[in-house]
Amino acid sequence: MDAAICRGKYQLEGRMRTSARRAAVAAIFLAAAGCGVSDADIDHWKRTVRGPGKITAVLLGTKYSQPLRVHAARALIEMKHPNANGLELLQQALAAMPRPEREGIIHDLLEPLRQQMRGTTQNAAVPTEQMVRAKDAAYLLLRFAGEADRRVLAADVMGWVLADLNSRALAGQYTAEQIVQAIGAESGEALISGINSNDDTVRVMNNIAQLINSVGRDSVKDRAATRMVAVCGELTGAASTPRLRTSAERLLRQGAPAGTVIDAPRIDRATERLRDGLLTLMHQSLATLNRPAGTAYFLALAADTTAPLERRKGALSAIEGQVRPPDATALVTIASTPATDIELRGLAVDRVGETSNAAVLPQLWTLFDSTNGGEANSEYVLRWKVGEAILKLGGASLVPTFVQHLAASRVVPRGQPAFEGYTFREINGYAVALGDFSPPPRDVMRQQLTNGNVYVKAMVLLFLGAKGIASDAAMIEGLQTDTTAIAGPGWSAEQATTLGAVARRARESLRRALTAPAGAPGAAPAAAPAAAPATAPAPAAG
Repeated sequence: MDAAICRGKYQLEGRMRTSARRAAVAAIFLAAAGCGVSDADIDHWKRTVRGPGKITAVLLGTKYSQPLRVHAARALIEMKHPNANGLELLQQALAAMPRPEREGIIHDLLEPLRQQMRGTTQNAAVPTEQMVRAKDAAYLLLRFAGEADRRVLAADVMGWVLADLNSRALAGQYTAEQIVQAIGAESGEALISGINSNDDTVRVMNNIAQLINSVGRDSVKDRAATRMVAVCGELTGAASTPRLRTSAERLLRQGAPAGTVIDAPRIDRATERLRDGLLTLMHQSLATLNRPAGTAYFLALAADTTAPLERRKGALSAIEGQVRPPDATALVTIASTPATDIELRGLAVDRVGETSNAAVLPQLWTLFDSTNGGEANSEYVLRWKVGEAILKLGGASLVPTFVQHLAASRVVPRGQPAFEGYTFREINGYAVALGDFSPPPRDVMRQQLTNGNVYVKAMVLLFLGAKGIASDAAMIEGLQTDTTAIAGPGWSAEQATTLGAVARRARESLRRALTAPAGAPGAAPAAAPAAAPATAPAPAAG
């Protein structure tokens, strides 16, 4: 046996600087020449002070047989040593080898590594330390392996993580996210294969969606979304009920005191709660992916009158900010269905406003003109949302047309309660929405003060109180004595039952804005901006 190894004249430090490590590795390589080593020696060295350096020397020594060098690599992976990091030594040794040499060792290491990752059972509830070390080693080997072996390693390590993502995502030195990033787009396929309706998988589905988003091409994301939609269908379908019922009953009995009677109706209710919970998780995951297949699923669910109402509302909330122009038609249909829940219809209108599809404005005008609800059941909110969606889609150029519809006599269908008048919150909401345009449409709004409708004038005053300039003060003050009554819910509570009261409110708001420090929230511009067309400024985003 070589004297340098037999007498143990060297020791690798686990935290040496890169240059020092390279020098140490070279020294080990030279010291190992002529050494006769057995498998038993390697196993023994895992437990000795200088053993890590000796094992590394065997791994680097070209005079040793391939099986012995592979055994040395396995030993570094398995080794838990107080003074050395076996995985770090393995990585350094591989980096020092010629490419053909290290790829050959890695190839012969694949099966032993797979067996170590698997442990006694691939589906162990909690992976053992040796299983985790093998997974970490597989991650490190990805950068050194040949192309074919790299694919095998990627499949093995992804399979290991996905066997129980909940307990394995953060296990060891390298997280699931790091592994996915290292593998790249190929990991998307493995992640898709891990999408199923198993309860434990569904609970980490949003993590899977995030991982797919981090590396997947659009085509991979689309397939993942399609698969998730299928899982939603499985969870909704009757075929899943027996399995869910078994899970629900088990959960009930786990948390119940001994002797508690758990009857069938209680299990049925728990089953539906479990189904709803799992579907909520799936919906969050689909929203995370934000792909057309998911949006189409949510739109269909929202329109499904047989689905639970809360689930339908959740579907429309899930696609906030994700709708596209072609989705506007389906959304308008939901919003225009009279017998549908008001809140559901309002959510549909919210989404319409996000589609940037002005082609649906005629349908929205019809809905705006025919919705007469007041504060009862918050029915006025639907009309308010429709009005804001119209302004959002049409922009400031649509203000004169909007005012015409706002001022028009409202037809009340037979059997419906009489129109009580616009609520304060609604008119103030329109003023705020118009103020959000950039630039604010001051000129076109000032022109509307000549309109004979008290609600239109109130809207203009509230707008100028927030977005006016110094020269608007006299115009507002001229209306402070106007006694025209304003009817409708909410005006009395705001002490704004006459146009004069609204003008006084607006004058005070403008005074505060004009005296606020420049740049402060709510501060008004010191002077009118340069003339700009008031016909087609784009509304502010959001």
